[in-house]
Amino acid sequence: MGSRLLALDVGTTGVRALLVDGEGKVLTRAYRPLATRFPEPGRVEQDPEEMWQRSLEVLREALSLAGAGGAAALGVVTQRSTTVAWDAESGVALCPALGWQDKRTEPRAEELRSQGIPITTLPSATRFEWWLRHEATVQQAAQAGRLCFGGPDTWLTFRLTGGAAYVTDPSQASCTGFYDLRAGRWNPDILAFFSVEEQTLPSVVPSASVVGT
Repeated sequence: MGSRLLALDVGTTGVRALLVDGEGKVLTRAYRPLATRFPEPGRVEQDPEEMWQRSLEVLREALSLAGAGGAAALGVVTQRSTTVAWDAESGVALCPALGWQDKRTEPRAEELRSQGIPITTLPSATRFEWWLRHEATVQQAAQAGRLCFGGPDTWLTFRLTGGAAYVTDPSQASCTGFYDLRAGRWNPDILAFFSVEEQTLPSVVPSASVVGT
């Protein structure tokens, strides 16, 4: 195994994996395209299950191409503000992921700006709120105490560890609009404003962390 490292990159249009050695030399690589749907003007959706399956495929291919041995660690980088909602017990996604380009919450953002709150549709906050107001599967999971909110990084880490690691890092957390970088915690006032329970959000850990398997 040595010091070889796996990197998983889930982008907007594709998923790739790299296996690198201790000097940063790329040993193997694999890639799969990732589909995007545009069900209505301004709406951008992706399938979380496809993200998961394509991720498994590229990780397995990158390791297989290298022959014997594995990797000492895995790094995950994903789309920044894309949002995923899933069931904490089953790990099943509750609805399509909303892409970072999705504009369905623009009316809400305009309402908040008219009140002097500077916000756009890019942070996840208004999309999480939209789900809680409009998506029955999300509402039901929230009422049952089984709702998980996060970006693709959190979703994939959750799945890769069998639910043992429900985490994100400060950089990704800051893309939600809920995270107080100075205090190093989710901001309770902002969460309450958007009616999001802190328990539905992942723990925030350092970017380089040992997580459960």
